[in-house]
Amino acid sequence: MNSLLVLTQRPIEMLKLITPYALIVALVSMLVLALSLRETANMDVLMTRRESSRATRRGLVQRLHLDIVAALVALCGFAVSLYLGGLNNLLDVRTKSLLATPLSLAAPLFLIIAAVLLFFRFYPLLLNLAARLAGQGRGAASMLALAQISRSPGQSTRMILLLALALAFTIFTSVFTTTQNEHARSLASYETGADFSGPLPGNGTYSPTPQEARQELGNVPGITAFSAGFSGSGATKAADGNGPSILFQVRAVDADTFGSTAYWPDQPQLTSMMSQLRARRSSSTDAIPAYVDQLAWDKLNLHVGSTFTISVSNLDIAELPCVVLGKVEHIPTINDSTQGSLEGEVPPSAGVLVDFQTYLKAYQKSEQSIGFTSGSKPLILNQFWMRTTNDATTLANTRSALRIALGSRYDQTIFDRRAILDNLRTDPLSLNLLGILSIGTVVALILAIVGDLLASLLSVRPRLTNFAVLRALGTSPGQVASVLGWEQSLIYSVGILLGLLAGVLLSLTLVPNLVFSGLPNTGILSTLSNADFYALQQIISVQPVFPPTLIVAFVVLAIVFFVALGLMVRTVSRPSMGQVLRLNQD
Repeated sequence: MNSLLVLTQRPIEMLKLITPYALIVALVSMLVLALSLRETANMDVLMTRRESSRATRRGLVQRLHLDIVAALVALCGFAVSLYLGGLNNLLDVRTKSLLATPLSLAAPLFLIIAAVLLFFRFYPLLLNLAARLAGQGRGAASMLALAQISRSPGQSTRMILLLALALAFTIFTSVFTTTQNEHARSLASYETGADFSGPLPGNGTYSPTPQEARQELGNVPGITAFSAGFSGSGATKAADGNGPSILFQVRAVDADTFGSTAYWPDQPQLTSMMSQLRARRSSSTDAIPAYVDQLAWDKLNLHVGSTFTISVSNLDIAELPCVVLGKVEHIPTINDSTQGSLEGEVPPSAGVLVDFQTYLKAYQKSEQSIGFTSGSKPLILNQFWMRTTNDATTLANTRSALRIALGSRYDQTIFDRRAILDNLRTDPLSLNLLGILSIGTVVALILAIVGDLLASLLSVRPRLTNFAVLRALGTSPGQVASVLGWEQSLIYSVGILLGLLAGVLLSLTLVPNLVFSGLPNTGILSTLSNADFYALQQIISVQPVFPPTLIVAFVVLAIVFFVALGLMVRTVSRPSMGQVLRLNQD
């Protein structure tokens, strides 16, 4: 809407901005037109007839070896991008994003171009080979179709290239759109950990029970699951003192309720983790069972069964021993990263997940042994996670009740998964990019379908005499249709196969680098630091998602194929043999 307002309210300024680009387009168009007229003026009727019946000149791309040049550029780009990708531990996240990402975007494009051009370099040879093999068979329709295409492959090459590129970008756009939406959903779930999460409104002077912690939020409707725990930050180091001390965040959760409340990338893994934490509550050892993320695992050189100590900054107990039960790649609500941090900035914190009851028991035991009395800082429930219904009315009431209970702290401290997801999906940059890709892809696909349909019909009309001769020699209309069917099947099959391969390659290589994690201008995520923002780009791995709607595109192509075949058969069968054979186009 803002773009339309700029166009209508400031037309002079817009004309000044687009004038240089319009001049460049006009100059390029005039240059292409001049080259086409020059080539047309140098050709005579006899040369045109010979080239239309059997091509003798190689194309400009093959004469200049542009396909080989594109292949070399693509290989060099892949080599450099792989080299930079292997330096994950030496480069910070921003440097890697600025250097490796552009190369990883350019290399697949050059590879697609090189593969297509190399295919069409060997395409005539493959047609000749296929025609020879068909000549050894019993069917005449396939032999005639392949012989006709191999004699003049230019028309089929253009149709295949048009269809393949349009289909490739259709697949790429569909996968990118679906993956971007799924990535936004994963990001919202990761940052929230549940439908709602945030600090409890207690005063921090007593340790409430989970039921009391829920009552502190007031009468909140729509809650289907609730869990309370402890959230704190501090430092940790290996128990043997060999590893460095690193910043970390601890999440002490209620293992009885957290599994049914939280949203995790791997929900079965979370259920198994909670079962292990519950089973270790009765352990006689003083070490607290804990799960660590990949960053803590690497920095402290941990393994299953190894011990390390944690010291939370807002608690009195200096150090508490922990034993490693396992590792997870990332712990939701903790923006860690295994990549190097930016110079001069605080690196992202590692994550530790423990059971609150076990942690409280060890903490109270340490308090008793040290002799803390008045003025000590108790380990209390200070964080909640909540799962609610999806009903719009109930959800609005839930937000209103939380806003009443928390007051002005609601906007600064509460993570709302659905609100974050709505903000991410309405990000202007994401919407503009998806809109441009969608419009361009739809237009390109329609033009490709219409262009191939018209090219199929126009390629039949100059050959009416050939088909009339076949019919005069005793070929039935069904056999003529079989010849046309073989021709069109070959063209559309090769075009769809190339488009499918190119689309899958583009999706697997470009989509993980193009999908980004934007941040809303308002809300709790807008306050993330640069270190947390760049860490967030690496936390959630992007997996391309192929939507089932792609089947619709293939169904449309199949319908177009049968429509084109039917129109061609009708064009060939409609005129009488006598009329076609008596009239010569020369």
